[in-house]
Amino acid sequence: MDNQSVYQEWTEQDMIIFNGYLIDEKEVPCKWMDHGTPCDELVQAKNLKDHLHHRHGVMSNSQSYHCHWDACHHKEPMQKTSLERHVVEQHVPVKWACPYPYCVETFTREHTLRAHIARSHA
Repeated sequence: MDNQSVYQEWTEQDMIIFNGYLIDEKEVPCKWMDHGTPCDELVQAKNLKDHLHHRHGVMSNSQSYHCHWDACHHKEPMQKTSLERHVVEQHVPVKWACPYPYCVETFTREHTLRAHIARSHA
């Protein structure tokens, strides 16, 4: 059975879960700067928010934070959730890939992938 036949048996949700699982399991080096040195700890993408919380003190929703990712040019302070989203979207090479055969689109957010599928593959 070829790959296209396998994909045809899957639902859209099955394909997103499959691709998302593989992407979330990817380990990325943390480049959060601490006293002029990048952290460099390998972190699974799905655990990056917890890593920022436990290792770098990004904890409170009522506090503002600056991004300390190596070479980040974003200067404005952000709330915790905005900082987490900023790090994932701007600094971590983790993408949601379109699961349809021959489509090479990638996205930084799952809901953007779902909108693409609805628009382009419905």
